[in-house]
Amino acid sequence: MRDWIKEENLRPWLEIVAGALTYDFDADDWDAFRLGVTDTDVERDTWYEYLLGPATVRVALDPGSGVVAVSLDGADHVTAEVATATSIAQTYLLSRDR
Repeated sequence: MRDWIKEENLRPWLEIVAGALTYDFDADDWDAFRLGVTDTDVERDTWYEYLLGPATVRVALDPGSGVVAVSLDGADHVTAEVATATSIAQTYLLSRDR
C-alpha cells in the first residue's frame, strides 16, 4: 500500500495502523518517526523506514504540500483497516484526547 495523509495526522495514523497490527506504539516510536521524517522528501525518493511489528512503514514529506507519503508493506491482513484510516487521515484533522 502506498498513499498519502495530511502531515498533521501522521501520529494518529501511525497509532491506528499500529493498533490494527496489534503493535504497542509508544512515545519512543513516535520520537523515532518525528525525527526520522525530517530529512525525507518524496520527490527525491528519500524515505524514513520503521518496523511496526510484522510490517514496515515508510514515510516521506512532500515539501510545501502539507502531506506525507505513506507506505506499508507486510500487512495484507489489515489492508481494509489501513485503507479506512488513510482515507480518514486525508479528509479530516485528527487529534488525540489524552
